[in-house]
Amino acid sequence: MIYGRLRRLGFSSLNRDDFESFTRFREERESADTELLAILAEIEKQIGEAPQFPPQGEVSAETHALGSATDIIDLKRVAAHLESGAPPDGPRTVSDPSADPVLAPYLLRNTQAQKFPHLLEHAESSGYFVPLPFTRPFWLAETSRSVGSAVGLIAELEEIRAQLSGSADFPRELAVLEKLLPLCEQAFALSLTVELLPESELKD
Repeated sequence: MIYGRLRRLGFSSLNRDDFESFTRFREERESADTELLAILAEIEKQIGEAPQFPPQGEVSAETHALGSATDIIDLKRVAAHLESGAPPDGPRTVSDPSADPVLAPYLLRNTQAQKFPHLLEHAESSGYFVPLPFTRPFWLAETSRSVGSAVGLIAELEEIRAQLSGSADFPRELAVLEKLLPLCEQAFALSLTVELLPESELKD
């Protein structure tokens, strides 16, 4: 959240003056410091080098709501079944997605995905995708937000789209996919960080 908002305003450094000028969220400055440092440290650990972002002011981040958390969970359900070898038989028919025994372990964070980690292990309703390649998404313990690779997610979404090609059974899931894929492609092409929020939190 804080990282995405800072990048949207063009601040890519950890300079205290940048935080001071970030007046709307000044009261959150110290937590922003902590969150930024945690993101950068984890990415550096995973890719083996310090992440490089464009200089201040060159690009801005994007904040998007893709629909309700349930819409994203439905896309995760398709991915979870594809992980197991086949897509679900059809659209979800129960009100509680966690009732699906194939999906539930991912929602409970009890298992790791092999094919679609940046989708299945990312938060359902909020978090970030950054334009850097790394193996798995990670969670920031103090904020309960997750960080995924836009690069990795592009490949996962393209694979899901290919496997669902020609199917008319998952219109809602494919609609979310078709919103998320170009955002990640833009993030990679322009070195943007994409912040995802549920619709209720996205403010104009």
